[in-house]
Amino acid sequence: MRRLPLTARQREAILTNVYEMRSLYEEGGMWFGFVSCLSPGHFAKDAPLSRSAREALFKASVRMVEIEPHSYCNRVCPFCPNAMFDRHSEKLALDLRQLEPILSSLAGIGYRQGVRFALYSEPLSDPQIVEKVALTRKWLPSATIDIVSNGDYLTASLLEALTVAGLNFLRLSIYTSDYTWSHTKAEAQVEKISRKIGIAPVLRTRTDDLLAWDLPHPRLRIDAHAKNLGQTGFDRGATLEGLIDPSFTRMDPCPFVFDHVTIYHDGVVMPCCNLRSDVPAHDSFAVGRLGGDDDVIDLYASPAFAGWRESLARVGDKTAPCATCKQNVLKTGLTRFFLARRVNSRVRGLGK
Repeated sequence: MRRLPLTARQREAILTNVYEMRSLYEEGGMWFGFVSCLSPGHFAKDAPLSRSAREALFKASVRMVEIEPHSYCNRVCPFCPNAMFDRHSEKLALDLRQLEPILSSLAGIGYRQGVRFALYSEPLSDPQIVEKVALTRKWLPSATIDIVSNGDYLTASLLEALTVAGLNFLRLSIYTSDYTWSHTKAEAQVEKISRKIGIAPVLRTRTDDLLAWDLPHPRLRIDAHAKNLGQTGFDRGATLEGLIDPSFTRMDPCPFVFDHVTIYHDGVVMPCCNLRSDVPAHDSFAVGRLGGDDDVIDLYASPAFAGWRESLARVGDKTAPCATCKQNVLKTGLTRFFLARRVNSRVRGLGK
């Protein structure tokens, strides 16, 4: 019997299934790592952990500490909450004096994972960004330091200064001047940035909704992404009504509340980067504020953060503000079925 050829959609579905199943069952896969990392300490709400247990939990779990270096962003993208919440009028900084205790706490546990300067600011417009990278490198010699930037302030001299300071990775988010999606406009914008720094972009990926380039540099990694965020962006804690899908309810767990720590320019620690310290509707979601008795490790191991992890660890319908979030969600029901079996069983085994 002759077999009919697979359609492009069928091939894509098969490849997606294979990719997602590998992420669950192969060491190094996102979901494999998520299930493997779960421990009783993640859910410790009633009996406080000892300081040594808090440090061990943080070191074993956290892969990225994301810090907002200051409040200002020069862009007002329609697919970003900055279109509604003012990040132009003031320039409020997390200064070096506030940054150093965070880095000191991380150094105390031998933190070797990621430190990112980003969130809803434009990091390269911060006059102290080079000093902040250098201070981070001083305290954390083995960490991976990266910056997410729109590239508007990037120059060859600034790039060199950041490289000398210890930056490992510069991630450029490419936005067109009028924010409309167009391959041609995105290509023109990345070429404009490349001319400023004297590095020609090398196209890596091209799809209907994504362009990605490498910008080869001998001492750090630079990549650039242009995405059709008006269609593929996230609703950022249900603040962007145009990106809320009323037919969707999140079922998948959220890795972010386990392996990320998010620190805003005002020192507020939020559960993830989709929730903001300056959005009134998100006020009650804050985990805590740095600058008092609790440091970043204490807040990660706090009952407040443990509550978020408990609510987002299993496969099952999520509630606001996470119900409409599509970040890190599975596309196939088959992988979700097997993820549910693995993660729900493990969480029950931990007594939760």
